[in-house]
Amino acid sequence: MKIPYLHSLFEFISGTSVAGIPLDILAHLGVSFVLVLIFAKMKLSHWQILVSILFLSITKEIYDMPRLSSSMPEHIKDIVVSMIIPLIYVFIVRERRPESQYRENYS
Repeated sequence: MKIPYLHSLFEFISGTSVAGIPLDILAHLGVSFVLVLIFAKMKLSHWQILVSILFLSITKEIYDMPRLSSSMPEHIKDIVVSMIIPLIYVFIVRERRPESQYRENYS
């Protein structure tokens, strides 16, 4: 299935750099950050957020595979970059949770 202009947008993002950093890395970080904020507002658990963003990242990479001449390690790198912000969010949420909640959950 081809979505009009989406391939052109992906090619532009993949071929552009900002201050020496590829724009696709910044886009992955930015999109995952926005998704974490949206999902957190929806009161999803941190595991639901991780699984949702992982699913979206994998889906995007599967959509990209036939279009780009990039290799499997490139697709894996994009997925890993997309998961950095959600993983940081999970660690922050776990650290900020009061100790009393841990006792309630594991008693």
